[in-house]
Amino acid sequence: MECILHLEETEHNACVDLNVEFRTMKPNENFKLTVRDLEIIENALSAKVSRRAKRLMEEHDAKLAEELKEIRDLLGRFHNQKIFYRPKDRFGRGK
Repeated sequence: MECILHLEETEHNACVDLNVEFRTMKPNENFKLTVRDLEIIENALSAKVSRRAKRLMEEHDAKLAEELKEIRDLLGRFHNQKIFYRPKDRFGRGK
């Protein structure tokens, strides 16, 4: 939610009226990220998973386990959206 203040001033710089308007903000659903940006995010999340999993092995914490599940799910969605390819000029097909 965004809060917008409307101030009205007199010639003596004193506020006469203060109106507050609240508007609901919509989240940005279109991001412009490069493949490298996504790689950095994926690597950071993978490192966080490692740290969280190690901590979870030391002591069980339901909140930590839920966070770990969320991060793993996100990494899975990253993986499922990748397009894997094999360059045609570098690999043979057994001929």
